[in-house]
Amino acid sequence: MWVYWFGKFSLKKLHKANFDKYYKYGTVMKEEFRYGFPLVQIFDPKDIETVMKHQGRCPMRPANEAVAHFRRSCPERYASLGLVNAQGDEWNNLRCKLNPVLLRQKVINQYLPALNDVADDFCSLLRSLRDDNNQVHDILTTLYRFALESVVMLCLDTRLGCLDTEMQLNSEAQLMIDTTMKIFEAYQELYYNLPLWKYFETANYKKMVQAESTAYNIASKYIDRAMEQVRELQESSCLNPEESGLTILMSLLSRKDMDPKDIRMVMVDAIVAGIDTVSNSLVFVLNQLANNPKVQETLYQEIENVLPARTPITAQNVQHLPYLKACIRESFRISPSIPSTVRILQEDVVLSDYQIPKGTPICCHTMVTSRLPQYFDDPDKFIPERWLGKDEMWNCQYAVLPFGSGPRACIGRRFAEQELYTSVAKIIQNFEICSVTSETLECNYRFMVVPDRPITFTFNDR
Repeated sequence: MWVYWFGKFSLKKLHKANFDKYYKYGTVMKEEFRYGFPLVQIFDPKDIETVMKHQGRCPMRPANEAVAHFRRSCPERYASLGLVNAQGDEWNNLRCKLNPVLLRQKVINQYLPALNDVADDFCSLLRSLRDDNNQVHDILTTLYRFALESVVMLCLDTRLGCLDTEMQLNSEAQLMIDTTMKIFEAYQELYYNLPLWKYFETANYKKMVQAESTAYNIASKYIDRAMEQVRELQESSCLNPEESGLTILMSLLSRKDMDPKDIRMVMVDAIVAGIDTVSNSLVFVLNQLANNPKVQETLYQEIENVLPARTPITAQNVQHLPYLKACIRESFRISPSIPSTVRILQEDVVLSDYQIPKGTPICCHTMVTSRLPQYFDDPDKFIPERWLGKDEMWNCQYAVLPFGSGPRACIGRRFAEQELYTSVAKIIQNFEICSVTSETLECNYRFMVVPDRPITFTFNDR
């Protein structure tokens, strides 16, 4: 790891280092990661497909040891390490309880009316934030507010008021946003740097502990309210765990086999991940649309045809927005929020003619494969049409994996996609988005892919 401390690539530019490694070493290489810890890195979609198809029933990935240590030290708060850091039966037990709730399409669809409302409120907020030139500066800070409002509505059945024009900088909502930023900053430093936290509490370890505790405490207030509602429904015999109309939180709270501590942890993790992934995914797709006006106009015409007179998005009409979905997928190809996926296989596997022993961490660099010309024509250009062909790029499906693949794929994928479809459609319906600079937007790595600078857009009313 010394190359990231003293070499030409910093941890913020880890994705650029991965491109450099591909061009220097080819489709497969081994790197000593963290003090003699071997890590195989692969850059071929066929090899990535092989890894994903050999994950097994309980896929494994390297845990963030600092987070795992902290959660084990707080048994009164955490019953398990959570979906990200748990392994084996512990992970499988938790995932099997969550799948019927979080992957059920009926549950996802019932949130669409509320998501429409949140997206409408966001468009109103954008109007109020514009200056005399219709510009909104540092748009990512506003997108954080949208992402928090929508993910809390999904997870905790409430509105925080993040989209109120008078939201104060010292509000609980702003504290949650700031806390999320601190969590991912600490995660990155703890994961990639010397594990001095094992010997004494380093500044980054303290930062992570404080941030996780703050997020946990804020979310717990709303979970406590929902628990009280569930108890009232149980006492009146009005609660059926199989009823499709129950919200996510109430469905989980009604399960007798679900530890309440796990429910709190899952909700907190979902909120933290949702704030960062949705907001950064949105800023990259909006940037592409702002810099590709012909694409934006094509998308606007599709939305107007399917959703005339600001028709709300429903589970039915969203199926008739293929260009919208293609725009978001193309943005994920160029700027995925998660640049790679790591798996530890429980059997030997052959990748590019190399035999990889079981138990070896294998990093699948999809952010690199998705930008290579042998898999995508004009890979640096934003071309949503590439996803609209008859084969829909099926032969490159493992080159673009923004949510992972297999049993351990992101459990919130469908909700995240629903948020993106709804918000982008509403924004394009209301505004023509223009970029104020010709400067290319680059990425930084902060455990996720984020913009390297503040961004300003012009939002002209349609």
